[in-house]
Amino acid sequence: MFISKMNRLFHKHGRLAFGLLTLFIIVPFVLYFSVAPEEILNMFSFSTAKSNISINGTRVPQKEFDESMKSLMISMSTQGWPVDFNSTSIYQQLTPGVVDRIILMDEIEKLKISADDSAIASYMKALPMFQDSNGFSYDRYKMVCYALGRYGISQNQIETSLREDATIGILKRMISDGVITTENGMQDFYNNLNQSFSVKVAEFNSKDYLSKVSVKDKDIQTFFDSNPTKYMTPKKSKAYIVKFDFSVFENDAKKNITEEQLNKLYEMKKASYGAMNEKEAKEKIKEQLIDEACANAAKQKAQEFAISAYKAIEDKGQLASNAITLFEDIAIKNKLETYKTSSWISDNSDLVENIGKEPALVKEISALYPDQPISNAIEGKKAYFVALLTERSNPTKATLDDVKKKVTEDYKLVQSIKLAQQSASKFRDDSLKSDKKNIGEAKEFNKDYKFSQSSFASIMSDPNAKEIIELTTKTPQGQLSNVANNSDGAIIVYVEKISLPTKEDYEKNKEAIENQYNGALEQIAWMNYNLMLKNKANVLVYESSQK
Repeated sequence: MFISKMNRLFHKHGRLAFGLLTLFIIVPFVLYFSVAPEEILNMFSFSTAKSNISINGTRVPQKEFDESMKSLMISMSTQGWPVDFNSTSIYQQLTPGVVDRIILMDEIEKLKISADDSAIASYMKALPMFQDSNGFSYDRYKMVCYALGRYGISQNQIETSLREDATIGILKRMISDGVITTENGMQDFYNNLNQSFSVKVAEFNSKDYLSKVSVKDKDIQTFFDSNPTKYMTPKKSKAYIVKFDFSVFENDAKKNITEEQLNKLYEMKKASYGAMNEKEAKEKIKEQLIDEACANAAKQKAQEFAISAYKAIEDKGQLASNAITLFEDIAIKNKLETYKTSSWISDNSDLVENIGKEPALVKEISALYPDQPISNAIEGKKAYFVALLTERSNPTKATLDDVKKKVTEDYKLVQSIKLAQQSASKFRDDSLKSDKKNIGEAKEFNKDYKFSQSSFASIMSDPNAKEIIELTTKTPQGQLSNVANNSDGAIIVYVEKISLPTKEDYEKNKEAIENQYNGALEQIAWMNYNLMLKNKANVLVYESSQK
């Protein structure tokens, strides 16, 4: 019944519409070639009963965390945000959002807030993903469900995520309803948003003070001893690596390319090939198709291997000789190209033993943990890889002789920054003691800017733009700002002029200003509410779920 309805939708809306929808949702959302989301989540959890997240002193159960992770991903997808399962860092990237969602849903349960069918329907109708040119489309909603369903997402899970979003929306409106607005507040908001500034900037950069730093051996030794954790040997790893070379799939890729494909692609892209004749253009298209097909096939095989290897050792959850043996047995059984590293790999390694320069592989191996020892499919230059962590050497304290050059450079930089900041403070003190009318004429002011609160384009290319803007908005007209110390030294701003918008402009734009003002206050209220909940929840994130 459901499939037959989808077939009618397919014919009604055409291949193009469905293809575009699939591209929008599926390509960013799902790992290539039928790897279900729960399999990806499981690769991170290793079937632990508890996650590495603690809220109010209690570990969040891994099942609850995974369900909230999936709910957040569905929510982001239905709101039009791309969720990339191709990245092995997706779990870490979305963890803060999952924590916020868990805390919000706990608060909603305490407040006994619920969304009825009418509220959920209103929320769904407002989502652009479920709309066509005539507004909300039930057919489009079903198409989204179908597209996500191909990758292990059930309609019930989608509806649960939508219900949670609608309920969060109710709580957000409750918080927004408590916002108080005033006429004076609205006018101040408009003035702050539209005032413009003319400023002069004095920069005190550490590089101008490096030559003034004197270096003595006893100072270097003291600096080294006072930074015991800064100078460490890097974390090092050894790994068992399985390689899925693109070239292995080349023959199959060639067989699957048809003359019809080449003709269609050539007609579509003919203009982009310029003076190139048809034969040469088609050869180039063929090479591109082969490269893409080989990469996709290698990726699929690598991910399938990673999941099968994970499943074989998932009950271990830690480095053990039998886990390595299981991993090796699967690789040998499938006649795969394997490598064991005998030399250590660190974050700054240039090469992987017997493989070559593969920075992505180095990065992913270094990111593995004993209780999460298997990588996802790792994209290399001409191959995909799957790695198993076999040995880990934790960082140790370096000797001064090993790192003396680095320590000396760091010492000189720290001292030059101090000199720059001291010079900035002295300049400000001396300026305030002098004739205030001439402060802005000092030679130290080597930059001039004009900008407004609503347009920072003229200043954004300056590396200190953020500090300049912050100092400017805190400093009255005709005065010097405080000294702002930064990683390069320090800056001082002289606010030459502040221009406010006219009363006529305010009255002319009052209706739009009111909407902006209310929206800004509501957003601030919601952010503060979330921050309050998070602080109250005492969230802790452990490095490992085993701790």
